[in-house]
Amino acid sequence: MKVFDVLNDSVVSVSPTDSLAHVRRLLLRYDITKFPVFDNGLLVGAVTEMEVAKAFDLTRGPIDAVTVDQVMTDNVVAVSPTDELIDVLPEITKRALVAVQDKNEFLGIVTKTDALRAMIGNIDTGKPVSSVHTVNVKKIRPEQSLFKAVKLMKENKIKHLPVVSDNSVVGIVSAKDIALASFGLRPKKITFLRYSDTGPRRAVRIVPQTVGGIMRTPVETVSPKLNVRKAANRLLGKGVGSLVVTEKSKVVGLVTKTDLLHLVKQ
Repeated sequence: MKVFDVLNDSVVSVSPTDSLAHVRRLLLRYDITKFPVFDNGLLVGAVTEMEVAKAFDLTRGPIDAVTVDQVMTDNVVAVSPTDELIDVLPEITKRALVAVQDKNEFLGIVTKTDALRAMIGNIDTGKPVSSVHTVNVKKIRPEQSLFKAVKLMKENKIKHLPVVSDNSVVGIVSAKDIALASFGLRPKKITFLRYSDTGPRRAVRIVPQTVGGIMRTPVETVSPKLNVRKAANRLLGKGVGSLVVTEKSKVVGLVTKTDLLHLVKQ
C-alpha cells in the first residue's frame, strides 16, 4: 500500500501571522487537530491542538493575540506519494505532521487515523491490550486546574489525561479539549466570607478553570484482556484519540493510536 492510497487532501492550512483565535475557529469548524503552516508557498511547520494548549499555559489568560509563529513546531517531514505506507509509519507516529509532496508540490497529509484505518488488518490479533498499553499513566483530578493539566502534558509529552476521583475514572481531558476551552473560559472570581477574631469579612479569590469543567464523559474504557485489533476498531469507531484501560473501575493503562500502530506487522 502506497502513501498516495491513504493521503488526506482535504487540508486546511494557516500562515505564521494568523492568530490562534483563527486556529481555534478552524478547530471548531472542521473538527481537525493539525494544520500545516505555509509561508510564501513553503511548508515551514505545523500547529496542532498541543501547541494551542501550551500557549494557554504560557499566557495564563486569553491567547487571542498569540500568533502561529510564536507556538508552531518544526517537527514535520515530507514524504513521497509513492513511498510504501509501512515504511513511513515511524514518521507518522513521532512527527507532529507528515506532509505528502511530489516534486515540491503539496498534495496533502497522512495522519495516525489514516494509517491505522488502512493498516488495521496488519495488527496481530493474538495480543491483548495489556501487551501494548501505557502502564505508568499520568492522571489528574477534576478539581485541578487546566494549567496543571497542560504542565503534565508538556512534561510527559502526552495529549490525554484520565480524570480520576476516589481512584475511579470519571472523565478524560485532552489537549484538544484545552485548546478549545482556553479561549472561552476565564478564571473565576469567587467571593466568600473569612472569619477571624475581628469578625467576618468579604474576600475574593481567583480560581482558575478546572479540569472537571471541560472533561469529557462518559469515558471509553476497555479491559486489558481485550484483543488489540478490537481495541483499534473501537477507537476508530468512536472517533476518540485514546482508550482508558481499567480493572474494577481503576485506571491501569491507556492505549493510543501510536501504541496500536507500533503493532503493525512489517
